[in-house]
Amino acid sequence: YLTVGDNIAFPLRRKAGIDDAEIQRRVAERLRAVSLPGFEGRMPAGLSGGQKKRVGVARATIAQGELVLYDEPAAGLDPVTSQRIFELLRAEQRETGATVLMVSSDLDRMLTVTDRVGMLLKGELIFDGTTAEARASSDPRVRQFVHGLTDGPL
Repeated sequence: YLTVGDNIAFPLRRKAGIDDAEIQRRVAERLRAVSLPGFEGRMPAGLSGGQKKRVGVARATIAQGELVLYDEPAAGLDPVTSQRIFELLRAEQRETGATVLMVSSDLDRMLTVTDRVGMLLKGELIFDGTTAEARASSDPRVRQFVHGLTDGPL
């Protein structure tokens, strides 16, 4: 079993040329960035859902990729913790400048931290625009989904 620190370090250990001291420094920095300083030696099984999500963010961002993918990053979390996760993802994106692609069904919270929205329906891209444009869309399918309406074409 891997500790929190080992999990976060995993992507760096697969790269050549990064010594152990540098890996440990970066792991500690990532844990501070997600408000979990000193968690390196803990086991993931002993963490709360929100803490596990933050460890996942630390692992996803430690390699400083140009593109970061998140699939339902706040799934299963309470509304307050979900909002904190989305705000953390936005802060990480701003800090690194990475392009972030996020899939989420929690639109209320996701729309508070996104710049652009794409909406797929049955494999077809039916909307691509800014968050403000999504909220103001006249397309009944987009309006239904963005505003959580129960009556409509979906």
